[in-house]
Amino acid sequence: MNPKGQASLEFMILLAALLGFLSVSVSAFSGLHDSAIAAIDAQNAKAFANNITSKAALLTSLGDSSSQSVSSDIFGEWEISGLSVNASGGCRISVHAAPERIVSFPLPENVACNLSKSTFTKKITLHIRKSGGKISLSD
Repeated sequence: MNPKGQASLEFMILLAALLGFLSVSVSAFSGLHDSAIAAIDAQNAKAFANNITSKAALLTSLGDSSSQSVSSDIFGEWEISGLSVNASGGCRISVHAAPERIVSFPLPENVACNLSKSTFTKKITLHIRKSGGKISLSD
């Protein structure tokens, strides 16, 4: 076989092996990236729920017409369900990390959710108000 042809064949085999390795690596890192984003989003939702809880506790000691705002960045999709205080325990923030994985955090039972929408993406800012001795959450 011609030495130049042999070198070209070996180069092509090495190039094919390298491209195969890269394609496997990229797909593995893509799944890792999605999992990391979902974990960050779940932590943001937990911090957001804790922030609402602490601000609601603060408002209980303040006078009527007091208000606070809470905001957070969202990487995926958040849903706030239970749009009013009910016997089953009030509102919840659910993070849809993946179609089969939903992480949920409760909001304080004394907070009524009066939201015009229940699904949020990108950024969320909610207002907590005390009126008539009751605390409500609105967008």
